[in-house]
Amino acid sequence: MGQRLAAANLQQQLALDAQQNVWISASAGSGKTDVLVRRMLALLLADEGLQPREIIALTYTRAGAREMAERLPAMLEKWCALEDAALVQVVRAALPTVLDDAALVARVRGLLVSVRVAPPLVATIHALAQNILARAPLEAGLLPGFELLDGGAGEALLREIQHRLLVQADGPLREVLALLLDELGEYGWRDLSNLLVREWWRLRELLAGRELAELLRALDTALGLRGDEGWALGAVRILDDEMAVLRRVAGEFSDHAAAAVLALRGRRQEVAWRQFLLTKDGTVRKNILKKDVVKVVGEEAVEVLGRAAQRVETQMRLRKVLRGRQLTEALLVWGMAVRGAYGAEKQRRGVVDYADLLDALETLLAKQGAAVAQLEQQYKHLLLDEGQDNSPQQGRIVAALCKLLLAGEVGREGARTVLAVGDVKQSIFRFQGAKPELFLALRDELQRWAGVNFRAVDMTHSFRSAHAILAAVDAVFAAPDVAALVQGEVREWPVHKAVWERAGRVEVWPLMVAPTSEKAAPWALAEERLAAQGESAAAGCFRQIGQWILAQQLVADEVMIVVRKNEMVALAAGVLRGMGIKVAAAVRDGAVEDVVAGVRWGFNPHDRVALVTVLKGFFGWDDGQILALAARAGDGAWHEAVGGEEAVWLAEIAALRFGPPLALVQRLVASVGEDLERFVPLLEWAEQAVDVRALVARLEREDVPVARGREGVRILTVHGAKGLQAKVVVVADTTGAASNLGRERVLWGDGLVLFKSGKEVSDLEDALISEEEARQLADSWRGLYVAMTRAADRLVICGWQPDRQAKECWYEWVLRAVEGWRLEGEVRVLEEAPEGDIYGS
Repeated sequence: MGQRLAAANLQQQLALDAQQNVWISASAGSGKTDVLVRRMLALLLADEGLQPREIIALTYTRAGAREMAERLPAMLEKWCALEDAALVQVVRAALPTVLDDAALVARVRGLLVSVRVAPPLVATIHALAQNILARAPLEAGLLPGFELLDGGAGEALLREIQHRLLVQADGPLREVLALLLDELGEYGWRDLSNLLVREWWRLRELLAGRELAELLRALDTALGLRGDEGWALGAVRILDDEMAVLRRVAGEFSDHAAAAVLALRGRRQEVAWRQFLLTKDGTVRKNILKKDVVKVVGEEAVEVLGRAAQRVETQMRLRKVLRGRQLTEALLVWGMAVRGAYGAEKQRRGVVDYADLLDALETLLAKQGAAVAQLEQQYKHLLLDEGQDNSPQQGRIVAALCKLLLAGEVGREGARTVLAVGDVKQSIFRFQGAKPELFLALRDELQRWAGVNFRAVDMTHSFRSAHAILAAVDAVFAAPDVAALVQGEVREWPVHKAVWERAGRVEVWPLMVAPTSEKAAPWALAEERLAAQGESAAAGCFRQIGQWILAQQLVADEVMIVVRKNEMVALAAGVLRGMGIKVAAAVRDGAVEDVVAGVRWGFNPHDRVALVTVLKGFFGWDDGQILALAARAGDGAWHEAVGGEEAVWLAEIAALRFGPPLALVQRLVASVGEDLERFVPLLEWAEQAVDVRALVARLEREDVPVARGREGVRILTVHGAKGLQAKVVVVADTTGAASNLGRERVLWGDGLVLFKSGKEVSDLEDALISEEEARQLADSWRGLYVAMTRAADRLVICGWQPDRQAKECWYEWVLRAVEGWRLEGEVRVLEEAPEGDIYGS
């Protein structure tokens, strides 16, 4: 253990050199958040003139921002509680520093106050944008005092706009809408509305600054259309020589299909003619005429019909291409109409959405005006977390910030640096626009900008998972083709190493098979038919998990079940609750109300009710102490009569009321010292608010949403589980196909969109399908990596037998890759013995 811990610490120490710009590939469980926090402290120790507020730390999620913001003061508080000698020893073990002992002690103790009063800006890119734009709205093209639409409100407005256009559409827009609804079928409006909401970020990016004609020209070029393909929309003709062959065949064989073609007229004859020449798939029939017919009518007739079949096949394929092109144009016209109405409604209401924030920030950075100059002077170091999850626009903003900071001057000595942390292997948010290859590109750009002051670091030691779990992970992903797919580049798979020596176990259970269902009578009641069907295989799998939890006497709080689909979360929760197993559920907590009271008091220090709640909640005051305070204050302000430790704390809170609301709430949450999960909704509201006044106004008119509790088994999708861990992780829902484009109606490419027509209709569509399937395959592999690496001590892979089990699925990947399974009945087991050997290996 000592050697592995030393190696892990060495990897982390490489990131703490305050003179270096660092790019880190941090594998799951390698302690990246700890490194980010220690990096901030290393910077502050290396430059005694550096203030915490001169550091920006950007994260992908609010939860990540919250965790990082809380760890910095917590670490300093822990250090400052030590005697001087012990403090020096601990800090020197954790951080590189050239300060002598006395200076080190003074600097660390001073930093605790600085971090409390003016902490680093730790936020998502959207929160950073809101923070900057609130100070310079006009320069970015926004109205002063703009309000922010959160994700749910923005989606609701987008649906409202679409419904309004549905009712009001007339002229060409009505024709476009009718075409789309006809194509989409029975649930056309629902599917179209959902399509625009789900893919709004793609459509928005595609339409930004481009005219419809430009988009259609690019599409025509990609499809290979030249403008002379209109003939394909006409009737499918039967040429004279082809008609002569049909008559000859019908004359010799009166019951032949050729006779049926001749007997029909108009549209019906066209359909029969196509069926005569082509298969159901639209390809030329191998033998249009059978041998006995050919002997009578001759080979020349076969050649004539062969040419006809080729022509008709080409025509049908072109029809599909033109139909797809027509539908794509309709989708773009509808999207532009929705985009225009949505923008006009936002302007009328004086609101912006998250996308507007990034647009405005990108505009501001490109202008290089006064706000950017202030930004350059205000910040000296940038830390980027979860860099693999940035979208192209977020990537451009991060690149602009990096260039700005690295090129800037603040009028004193000291390096300006960037540290970027991420893991392409864990990039699973492509459906939100993430492009993991951008993180690799950032590595190359940083190296070019920083020159010799650049360092790339691989952190592969896991502080989370036992060796058996990591061995299984490496076995699954180490194949060169898989490693290249998951990592986004051809490089050797980084072998994971466990820091701590402890027992670990991996199990693969047989797939659950649904029992044979009975057939209910056609006239049976619905509940009788349901009872006859019996329990589904999925429900049976979750029941098996519940029985295992009970038999193993596992602590529910230490178990996490990971699934792929949201609907499986509800099913699993229902099955487990029915077995009497506690499942993590929504909770309300008085600690949230205490923080809300702190926000209200911070905004208005004369709010006595809020002050009383704060003093009781944060400091445990009783009614006697409150009455004594009222007596001391008399007619004056109560908070001015508070003394001691409480007075210092209240002064710190009051000082934050003029800054970002998120910083105020983060400081209050840090003081509570409770489970951070319950504060997520409040932190999200704080991030969305323009200022503290706006946050208080929202708290007055709305109830704080319920947060998830953590008491009981946690059941999460792989996306919800990212960043979390548990002693025992059960990965269920493992037999779904790795890639599936069956339900997708449109395909997205670089600068274009295309309505699906079918495979082998156009080279463009086939290429887009292949590219999307490859991306989905990579997403699925990365999802499996995230799911497996949540486990600390025990990992179970299980699932159920679907109607058609996919050959490429999580269950098969694990089963095929790992060697040395030891059988315990029907369960495959890989485990680590106390001395560190692997059974069966």
